[in-house]
Amino acid sequence: MDNANVQTGIEYYKSGNKTGALQIFLEVLKREPNNEVAWLGLAACVDKPEQKKDCFHKVLSINPNNAVAQKALAELELQAVTVTVSDTKPIHQSGTVLKCPSCGSVMGKPDHTGLVQCGYCGTTITYHPPVEKVERKNIERFLEICKAALDGSNYDEALQYSNKVLEIDPENFNAWIYKAISTFWQTTVANNRYDEAMGYLNRAELIEKDNPLVQETRDSLKRSQVQWFLHLGEQEIENGWKIYNIYAT
Repeated sequence: MDNANVQTGIEYYKSGNKTGALQIFLEVLKREPNNEVAWLGLAACVDKPEQKKDCFHKVLSINPNNAVAQKALAELELQAVTVTVSDTKPIHQSGTVLKCPSCGSVMGKPDHTGLVQCGYCGTTITYHPPVEKVERKNIERFLEICKAALDGSNYDEALQYSNKVLEIDPENFNAWIYKAISTFWQTTVANNRYDEAMGYLNRAELIEKDNPLVQETRDSLKRSQVQWFLHLGEQEIENGWKIYNIYAT
């Protein structure tokens, strides 16, 4: 692995020299086309969303479990959904058939940029996939990121992505399970979030009452809550002995 040059590229990028960093990452990838870090660095250097997506797709083709690429790609796809194009005409659809908004004629298939021109009146429109399909794809990716975050004990990120899923699909069983788990593990001495987590778990149970994962999660969180209290008790005893030793000596 060409780690030295990759590190140089990263330093160039951090210093604001994107052009120099871009050149280094491209040179590394000529020699090592499966260098994940170089592809991630290249994604940071290119400007167009489609170029960034290509880089992240390449990373995932090398390592499907790369959480950085998964997260970045999901964010890019979510941004694409929210972008509005003011100079395009609305598209009337019948199933998968596109109809011209000007004359009603059946149109051909969009090109790779999403543009399609009517063969009868010449009207050009931009086609965007139905939001429902894009959102469903985002849900799947968000859940993957959430699960990876939980596995890595990154509970803030897990909670963030479970909430993203629930914004799209409030009845998503797995998202409520993940939210319950990630919420519980953000418990502190000043703020025990066990009851809040149980509330989210109850929401999951309302969606899939007979799913065994509900009881498994409930039992797991109960055990962890007991262990947490035992830990606090041990700390109190330890602190008590420290205070005793101070005054005893």
